[in-house]
Amino acid sequence: MKKLVTFIGTGDYKEVSYQYGEHHCVTNIAPIALIKWFHPEEVIILLTDLASQNKNWHDLEEYLKSNSVTYHSVPIPDGKSEHEIWQLFSIIAEKLSEDDEIILDITHGFRSLPFLALLAAIYMRAARKVNLSGIFYGAYEAKNEKDEVPFFNLTSFLDLIDWGSATDRLIDAGDAKPLAKLIRRSAANDAPWIDISMEQAKLDKIAAALDRLSLALSLNRLDESATSFQRLKKLVSEEPEGDSTIAPTANPFRILTSRLIKSYGDFDENTLQNQLTLIKWHLRNNSINSAALLMLEWLIHISFSFYPGPMEFDIKNHEHRKQVTKMLLYKESTINGVKNGVRLWELRDSFQRIRDIRNDIAHCLENNNNNVNDIVRRINQEIRILEDIGKRLFKDEQSSSA
Repeated sequence: MKKLVTFIGTGDYKEVSYQYGEHHCVTNIAPIALIKWFHPEEVIILLTDLASQNKNWHDLEEYLKSNSVTYHSVPIPDGKSEHEIWQLFSIIAEKLSEDDEIILDITHGFRSLPFLALLAAIYMRAARKVNLSGIFYGAYEAKNEKDEVPFFNLTSFLDLIDWGSATDRLIDAGDAKPLAKLIRRSAANDAPWIDISMEQAKLDKIAAALDRLSLALSLNRLDESATSFQRLKKLVSEEPEGDSTIAPTANPFRILTSRLIKSYGDFDENTLQNQLTLIKWHLRNNSINSAALLMLEWLIHISFSFYPGPMEFDIKNHEHRKQVTKMLLYKESTINGVKNGVRLWELRDSFQRIRDIRNDIAHCLENNNNNVNDIVRRINQEIRILEDIGKRLFKDEQSSSA
């Protein structure tokens, strides 16, 4: 149901000509204009005790009755205490139903009441799939010499909340879908922050790079992750070169870009150190299985450097990897070796423990010895062991880079 949620206060409202696009309406009560333009099926008027006794409310109610508009006047507190603020939230929530289309008018709201109503509507958008289709403000202070007052549609600013949430989702959980969806939606809807020189196809490239980056990371494809990251970095660059697509203007995506690039900077190339970083990233996001798989592959990769004699195997060949793993990392192996203070048996022991964890997960084995807390504890112990191994193995590289 399409509902208009509005306020009436006690101010001295002057008759003006409210304007919105090609629409105009001469009235002293702003919501009357919105009723005429958008034809809501129900109008919800939020009234403090003083407002309910004021001429403004009587004028609006007379209009609603004479035009057979369905309405409900809803008493609300003044919001003078935290308790009253939560009361207001509950009152508004009770009036909004699942799948309602809400138009919120904050023109005549008193002090913080419009802000609180907006927060309630935003929450209900997530909790009950309420569609907040319009946030309108009749800017009386912008009145011109002809007594024309513009109505501003502030709905696009809701995207700021979505942009922040989508970026958190990508950085914290590796899921690029919400952010990519926002980019595509902004391009399709000609969002006001988009530079006129940008083409939708170029923004689609950014969305595609984000999708591919998050998918590559989730599948432990470090080469593809690095390629996607470099592609993304190039696309969002402020430098007017190559495929740069976003003008250096203040817009939601530009502000979030630096955080995005910084967060994924460790995945700009496929190195063993970066693989350890990705393992820890998986663990932070509770992607335990992905972490375990990459830990096994990391140990296999390391083990190639312990192979005795001339290397006759290709590290990227699946069958070769199986042979080397069996020779060096299976517990039946008798081959030993030392490199930078790391002994092959350390890799072998860790490999066996991680493989046990991976099997517990893959085969859905549940018993008192491998509950979820136990699996997390064991996997965190192993990453600390791998980090120690890495520090010893890579100490020469780290000292030279320093």
